[in-house]
Formats: sequence, structure tokens, C-alpha cells
Amino acid sequence: GLVVCAEPNAEIYRFDSQLFLTTDQHSYSPIALSDANVLLQGTLVRNVDYVYGMAVYTGDDTKLSMNKKVPEEKSTALDALIDRCVAAIFISQLCIAAVLGGLGLWQQMSDQEDMWYLGGRGSHEMNWYDFLVVPLRMLLLMSLMIPISLK
Repeated sequence: GLVVCAEPNAEIYRFDSQLFLTTDQHSYSPIALSDANVLLQGTLVRNVDYVYGMAVYTGDDTKLSMNKKVPEEKSTALDALIDRCVAAIFISQLCIAAVLGGLGLWQQMSDQEDMWYLGGRGSHEMNWYDFLVVPLRMLLLMSLMIPISLK
């Protein structure tokens, strides 16, 4: 016999095809097949004397294999609220670090001569990396604003 059916698809409850059987006169008589004639992968057949069957879709083309999808990640409303709060805290932390870093640079530039005990680099002499180090130092000092246990 010959089965004529559609390309493999993920629709489990739909199977429209035709079965052509060879008769004694070598002609084909079409028989309509529907989802009532389908046994899906993993089906157990019990309490029957015999079953005629033909594998139509195999491997990754089976209807069950095509329906295997990674479930989307679910999150609660509380998780969404915590995520928004953490983002707001982080943005405010960056802003505060920038402001405090600017104030720290201004303090270093204006009071450097009076702080002889810090090594005395001379009047208003600053390294090029101080513009990065001071704000990053402030950010590091404020890193406890968002605890690791939050996420």
C-alpha cells in the first residue's frame, strides 16, 4: 500500500491523508485516514488480537517530537517588582558614585597642598587615571546597596 499525507507538522489532533491499497486487479482504492486512525509515539495498545500499522513520521518528524519545546520562563509579580527595584537602586548607585567621585576629585585638587601626610605629589598634580579610580572606588564602597542574595 501507499500512504499520501501532508508534510510533518506539530498538530497532534489533525491527520488528513489517504491510504491506497492494491487489490487483485492491481488498481488502487483510496481509503481516507484521519486522526482517529493514528497511534502516536509511545502509545500502548492493549486487549486487541492484532493491529495493522505503518510508520508515517519517524525521528524528529513525529508529532510529539515537533511539540517538544523549551517552556518559557515564568516569574511572579514579586520577582518583577524586585527586578525593577534592583534596577532603580543600581541606577541611583551609579549616579551617587559619579557625584561622589566628582566631589572626591574636586577635594583632591583643592586640598592637596594641605595634606602633606598623603605623600605630597605637588600642587594640583593629578594622574590621568584618577578620573576613573575615584568614581570606581566610590562605586565599590557602595556595592553593598544591592546584596548578592537578591539575585
